[in-house]
Parts: sequence; C-alpha cells; structure tokens
Amino acid sequence: MTEQVQSAQRWLQDHSSKATLDGMARYAIPSDHALGVAMRDIKLLGKQLGRNQKLAEALWAFCDAMCFNLFDRTPHAWAKVAKWSGSKEEFVKRTAFALLWSLSVYQRPDLH
Repeated sequence: MTEQVQSAQRWLQDHSSKATLDGMARYAIPSDHALGVAMRDIKLLGKQLGRNQKLAEALWAFCDAMCFNLFDRTPHAWAKVAKWSGSKEEFVKRTAFALLWSLSVYQRPDLH
C-alpha cells in the first residue's frame, strides 16, 4: 500500500502547477499546503487508480477534492461533518468544512 500512496503522491506532484495554486488564491482557498493540481487531473488519477478503499483512506488528506467528488455522495456525509469539525488536526478539520460547503451547495435540504 505504501508504494501505491507514494506513486499517487508523485503523480500529483508531477501534475501540480503554479497556475492552479494562483487560481486557488483568487477564490480565497487556502493553499499553504496545497499541491495545485487541477480537478481534471485528479479525476484522471482516480480513473487510473480505480476503486480501492484502503488507498482512498491513505490518500484522504487530499481533502477538498475528496469532499467535492466522493464524500458528499455518501449517506454518512452530514455525520462526518459533525465529527470532523471538532478535530484539532488541520486537514481533518479542513475536510469537515470543505464537505460542509459541498453539501450546502449540492444537497441543500430545501431542494429535496
């Protein structure tokens, strides 16, 4: 598993760009620890990796993309927001708020 995680991280680093980081800054998205990989590239990597729960868990710190394209589709999403928002770990807490944003946009209760 470690080799797969490292391979995925290298791929992401190879596909990062200053332009993507600059784009994040324009939308006030904190990018202090971001790689700057375009969503189209993240989706491409996802297709290449296929379905693999253990690998997904190992890579979950790439939280924004996971929230907008995976976690927000699970029946546990709202419970995870509540659980993760109280964390002291930076990326766990960030995941909660990114997921909350995604849910508020795409799963608004008034639209169902």
